Amino acid sequence: MKVEVDGDVVAFRAGFGAEHMEYNVSYTDKTFEEHVVINCRYKKDADAVADKLRADGQTPEITPERVLEPLAHALHNVGTILNNILHSLDAEKHDMTVWISGPSAENYRMKIGTIKPYKGHRKDAWRPTYEHEIKDYIIAKWNGKVTVGQEADDAMGIAQMKRPFGQSVICTNDKDLDMIPGLHYNFVKDERYVVDEDTADWLFWQQLLTGDSTDNIVGVPGIGEKKAFAALENIWRDKDAMKAKVWDLYVQAYGMAAYPALVENGRLLWIRRKEDELWLPNECT
Repeated sequence: MKVEVDGDVVAFRAGFGAEHMEYNVSYTDKTFEEHVVINCRYKKDADAVADKLRADGQTPEITPERVLEPLAHALHNVGTILNNILHSLDAEKHDMTVWISGPSAENYRMKIGTIKPYKGHRKDAWRPTYEHEIKDYIIAKWNGKVTVGQEADDAMGIAQMKRPFGQSVICTNDKDLDMIPGLHYNFVKDERYVVDEDTADWLFWQQLLTGDSTDNIVGVPGIGEKKAFAALENIWRDKDAMKAKVWDLYVQAYGMAAYPALVENGRLLWIRRKEDELWLPNECT
């Protein structure tokens, strides 16, 4: 069985596992005129210290500090994660491919988002300090492959759909990959499960309604998970009925702009099942 691993998740977990934030509460003691720094492991502790100091008439400042372990610790984390996957699935290293997303600027989705910029709110997100070193290590030692023009999600979806049902497994904790039928393994929770065609389709149409705030995808404004579930609950095995219901809700929300909004959101959300695939309502689902 082929093992398709989300290398982006591996890199982030391994990297963040080798660093943490600490919080320095600094103030000038008004009695002794001395500069004092109190180090706290957690933000809530720093806030509590600062509140007490303010109550005592001091004017503290909280400064976050990133604390790094050696690079070797991060690389060790990679090996631990990937070896655990192989052990849990009773697989061999040569059966594993670890997919890493190529440069964001080359991702085809970046040219599609017009309602909101795709992942536009992530530009200042905290990323692991050793991210590049970890990815280089995965490529060199763990059969890592970097995608071109698309994300690791797409590469895993394409790889799984090329093989007969049950002959590959997608390994990630990213719920978006549940839009791909087949075997799945959440290596963060050590959970194995199967996604059938009906469930995969339903999850996609549901996301067309809810959007995906993680990736800055709007969906239908005002529709969250509960409303989306209610709209599709009784028709979730009827692809045509789901398509009609989603279309009706897009028309209500977007009016004359319903079709371009549907296509844009669909192309941003759709996990590719074929090379160079671009989602259209009557072609991909």
